[in-house]
Amino acid sequence: MGAGTEMTLRLSRLEWWLAAFAVALIVVAGYLGVTWASSQAEKQQLNAQLTTLQQALGRIEQSMAGPTFPTAPPGLQLVDLAARSAREAGLEVVTIHSSSVSPEQIGRNVYRGTRVTMRVTGASDQVVEFFGRLEREAVASMVIENMELDLVNRRWEMSLEIFAYAQPS
Repeated sequence: MGAGTEMTLRLSRLEWWLAAFAVALIVVAGYLGVTWASSQAEKQQLNAQLTTLQQALGRIEQSMAGPTFPTAPPGLQLVDLAARSAREAGLEVVTIHSSSVSPEQIGRNVYRGTRVTMRVTGASDQVVEFFGRLEREAVASMVIENMELDLVNRRWEMSLEIFAYAQPS
């Protein structure tokens, strides 16, 4: 082969198909490699989010474990809370009575409690303030039931029962 001689490469039809197939395989392999690498990065991000969600779910499940009941009913503490909240909200306490609730079996547990029945009168903003004070200073396991609210001579008359339950050890 001399200085001016050109070399030509002759490929048969089969060799052209094989060369094209090899190039196509290299392109597909490159595409799959890039796709795999990006999916691994996305997998790491999703795993981090999953860990965060699992931790949040664990905290939510712990908070939903149910109320912790005191071992003894609050007694006069509940009466004081109800009367003080009404008075500080500006409501007039018409009547207030307290009594112990007979032990009740609910499911597998037995609960004792205290009931405060009261009747108060006042303006609507005073009623709202009363409930706000009850909420802020609530006794554990406190429930408000049987509430009646009537507008009489432009003043609200409200009667309600407040229960607080305890679960003896």
